[in-house]
Amino acid sequence: MKGFLAFVFVFILLGAGIASAADEEAMMKKYTGWEYGNQGSDLNGYIPALNKRVVRPWELVKWTGIFKFDGGKSTKINNYDVFNVKRKAEDPNFDKENGFGLVYKSQPALGDLFDKIISSQSISTKQKKYYRDTFTKSSDDPVFVDGNEFYYKVLRKEYLRTSGIVQRMGIRFKSTEKVSETNRQAIYEVTKWPELKATAAAGSLNVEMKTYGVSERDVRIVATKKGAFPDFKNAISLNEGKLIHTSAATQSKTLKMKYQELAHQLGEDIDIVVDDGYGRTAIKSVHLPKMPQEMDYIPTKLTLTEGNQLWLKWKYVGEEFKAGDHIDGRGIPNIARVTVKGPESGIQKFEQMYNSGIPATVKTGQEFSHYLGKVYVGRTPGTYKISVDAFANNPSHPSRATEVPDVAYRNNEIKADFTVKLVPIDLVAQSITATPSRIGKNSQASIIAKVKNVSEEDQKQVMIRITADDDTIYEVRKDMPANKPISVGPVNWTGREVGLHNITVQVDPVNEVPDVNPGNNIASTGCTVIANNSGSSSDCNSSSNQSTAKTSWTIPYRYIYEIAEVNRPLWTTAWVNYSEHLNVSTQVNTKQGIETDPLHPKESDRESRGSWAIIPYAKKNGLKANEVTRAGYGYELKVTTNYSTDWETKVPRGFNETARPIGGTYIGPTPGEAIAKFYDRSGNYIKTIRLERTSGGNTGTAVWELPKIEGTFLDGTKVMERKVYTDKDWSDGDVTVKVYVTAEGSKGKLIACTTNKIRIFGGMYDDTQNVRSRS
Repeated sequence: MKGFLAFVFVFILLGAGIASAADEEAMMKKYTGWEYGNQGSDLNGYIPALNKRVVRPWELVKWTGIFKFDGGKSTKINNYDVFNVKRKAEDPNFDKENGFGLVYKSQPALGDLFDKIISSQSISTKQKKYYRDTFTKSSDDPVFVDGNEFYYKVLRKEYLRTSGIVQRMGIRFKSTEKVSETNRQAIYEVTKWPELKATAAAGSLNVEMKTYGVSERDVRIVATKKGAFPDFKNAISLNEGKLIHTSAATQSKTLKMKYQELAHQLGEDIDIVVDDGYGRTAIKSVHLPKMPQEMDYIPTKLTLTEGNQLWLKWKYVGEEFKAGDHIDGRGIPNIARVTVKGPESGIQKFEQMYNSGIPATVKTGQEFSHYLGKVYVGRTPGTYKISVDAFANNPSHPSRATEVPDVAYRNNEIKADFTVKLVPIDLVAQSITATPSRIGKNSQASIIAKVKNVSEEDQKQVMIRITADDDTIYEVRKDMPANKPISVGPVNWTGREVGLHNITVQVDPVNEVPDVNPGNNIASTGCTVIANNSGSSSDCNSSSNQSTAKTSWTIPYRYIYEIAEVNRPLWTTAWVNYSEHLNVSTQVNTKQGIETDPLHPKESDRESRGSWAIIPYAKKNGLKANEVTRAGYGYELKVTTNYSTDWETKVPRGFNETARPIGGTYIGPTPGEAIAKFYDRSGNYIKTIRLERTSGGNTGTAVWELPKIEGTFLDGTKVMERKVYTDKDWSDGDVTVKVYVTAEGSKGKLIACTTNKIRIFGGMYDDTQNVRSRS
């Protein structure tokens, strides 16, 4: 096939500039002589759209290739070579949907493709050449032969599918776009350039890298002499001589190694080079600080203090050096393995980085001291043997400080034995008080606690905590001398929520002391906050009975729920619900329901002498005869109260005598807390009488009645009775008696009340006249 392509200069008046003639001819023209529009019948290879290998007629057409880079830049290839093929050999037309890009299989052709793709990127000359050489050598890869899905033959010439070969540049084919019938695009995404960080400190080389790709590849990371790239002849692998084989979209790797040998072979100034497997490279220059000839850390002493604090001392012997060059920024790693044998046994490990006392320049002979931690000896009294095996600048730690030569790491160990005797210690919370124990809302109570150290030895700086409903209101550390009570407080506490509150003192709440009886480390008391209007009789509605009063509340208890394997108490808090009830019932009795019989007089006739008229009257009006009386007669009042509470019946059970009851009792109404108020027919208040308890104890059911008074009947008989008398001048109608009963409760006063009506029917003189007339 022959064709001719004239050079045409097209001037685009409204924008972009001038398109070169080279962009109008096929990229493969200089290798094949073909131009766009050339056709043939022998394209042999895998057709992606048909998903099979075929031999098909073809035509060469021009597309636009767009390569999008990370960061928003892109490269456009206007003469992107595409071969259209027929879906069936006998089809009259070529199927544009079956088109795919091909590039001539030669290093120069791949070089042309590379140059067009990378034209918009800024890459150093050496790195670009290395990348280009790596890619163009792909044309000679023996894998590209008959049977490979990216290999094609046309008129005995060899080609590679563009979307397949650019994978070796780290480029992914994304999609095709139909702009018009004559303008189509192939869209590609270019993965990111490799990233690299490298620093040298504390005798270690620290490297972090990240590479990106779209296919299987072998990532390589090496160190070379500074400026040696791309010469890898004397390069040293940083990955134990191994390539990192991966197919992941992102491959990360962090390396840390001693650089002494690198500096010996390559010098103090080196380059770290990462090749992402495609020929893209990241290069970081690093200066390796000169290694002194001698650097040695030698432990000198282990100390276990009276408070069981473990300290390690060591010294530095060697050449002077800058700390930042050979000591990790986190410090020097020290470690100790502690074996405890005695009434309790165990193994403990302390591992910490020392960094608080390292000078900017370390000189020979300098000494260091490091607190490693507090050794837990035990909680059971007795004799303990403590064996410590420690290392200064732990040789096994990845961030150890540099020591030179390697044999210097062999003298980093130190051992020591200690004996500790634990005498019995019992810290006791003796008491806690809140004064006053009942306060109004937003008022204050003064809290004072007493604690004691029952022991042969003084205890230093013991934590003591005071809480209200498990919220800390005061915390202090105090020295507790042996067998001498001490006071804590006073602490002012403001009651902001109505109800009963648990005020608690706890000695050693964080279990620092090996207490033989931690159960008595806690004491509790209650403080009740009442509403400022608590106890007002207005709480009872005057228009109806409120014979039942009840309330409920939740209170916390702190207690030991488990003793851990090292005889250590584990504390928790349980919230428990309680309730209380007060019920009041009232009975008035005029005694007029006892029928009189003139023919058979009896003692009770003196009290029920109006019954002959009252009983039929009450029946006619639907009343109870014992709630009807004559003006001037008296009546009895009997009040029954029932109080119940489950207070502290549900205290949690715990280890070592916990939880502690808060204390206090609720017994219901007490003398003086049951009263009766009397009113006339118009509802006018007359008087109040305090009722007397006539039966029942301090809890449960009790009966209350009017106090005894002396009464005189018409015949002059005097009696002692529990009655209240109506006025002799009252006219017929209802009079009222109200009963109020109060009881001290968890949230102030519980108040229950009843209202009773007594009907006045006639007067006392009516009975006298009637008795006379009937007699």
